[in-house]
Amino acid sequence: MAWRQGIPWVGVHHLLGHLHAARFAAPELPFPALVLLVSGGHTHLYLAKDWTTLQLLQKTRDDAAGEAFDKTARMLNLGYPGGPLVDACAQAAPRAAAPFTPPKFRDGRASWSFSGLKTGVKLRVAQAPQLAEAGAEDPQVQALCRSLQEAIATWLLKPIPEWAQAHGARSLVISGGVACNSRLRSEAASLAARLGLVLAIPEPRLCTDNGAMIAAAGAFLAPDADPWSQNADADLKLAGIDLKDL
Repeated sequence: MAWRQGIPWVGVHHLLGHLHAARFAAPELPFPALVLLVSGGHTHLYLAKDWTTLQLLQKTRDDAAGEAFDKTARMLNLGYPGGPLVDACAQAAPRAAAPFTPPKFRDGRASWSFSGLKTGVKLRVAQAPQLAEAGAEDPQVQALCRSLQEAIATWLLKPIPEWAQAHGARSLVISGGVACNSRLRSEAASLAARLGLVLAIPEPRLCTDNGAMIAAAGAFLAPDADPWSQNADADLKLAGIDLKDL
């Protein structure tokens, strides 16, 4: 299409697009910024010194946070995608079920893990099989969803204060499908206010994959010198860092 119309071709990294989704919420975002990109496939924390670079600080060792939502919804027969369904159940719960135990890492590396959370839900459903058929109106299902949602939001935001201090961050960006979650948005607002950070979370329709974020990122990048040799690349390096090797 670009060749036929004689217009510039700009290649955009998908994750950089998620950063630029925040431009619709905070076009004058102050840098440096901590950027939490969290979805069904990614749970990464980056340092952004401007709109065109991302430096990886921390990532999940196994499952993404969004996968924990989807797998929980599947185990409870709530439907798909799991994030909005679990969120709705959690908001209906007057109180949470027993809390989930956060993961511990012996090597001391900053990271997340959500595979144990998924296993924890599986064990609770195995102990109370009726949960798998009870439906979204059941108080026990709602309480379990609230407990899961509180765990994910708390775990995701826990490292933010330390990283913010270490890098002199002035703002916090949260993007990706999980950024739609009401608990995460609420806790992030409280945390940002406490730390004195500008918070930028796109409106829900711009949190999930969309063309607007790619167009916004492309507007900041120079046209490629040899665009017609490019192809889609699921393992494209970002800022010189190969995500597969981390």
